[in-house]
Amino acid sequence: MIEREMDNRVFADYERKKHWRYDQRKDRQAALVRDRVAKLSREERLVVYLRFWEGLSFSSIAAQIELPIDLTIKIFSHALDNLRSELVSALRKDSGEELVAA
Repeated sequence: MIEREMDNRVFADYERKKHWRYDQRKDRQAALVRDRVAKLSREERLVVYLRFWEGLSFSSIAAQIELPIDLTIKIFSHALDNLRSELVSALRKDSGEELVAA
């Protein structure tokens, strides 16, 4: 249920933004983010979705997915580390510039 709602909401956000006039670079970057998020594990995608799209606290996420809070935070942290690493690398290739990871 949550995953279907997550997919529908992410897709709806994408569809709404698709009609705005983004320049090509922003479109490529958005597609890159969507691609990298889709490659996360099911648990990572779910925790990232609940944290960013739903704005839930880690304790609420942990209760909803029935995992200990420390494991929930670890899953979230691991997902962000993976996303950050892959996105910085891909954006460097795309732009031909040196980017500094925050």
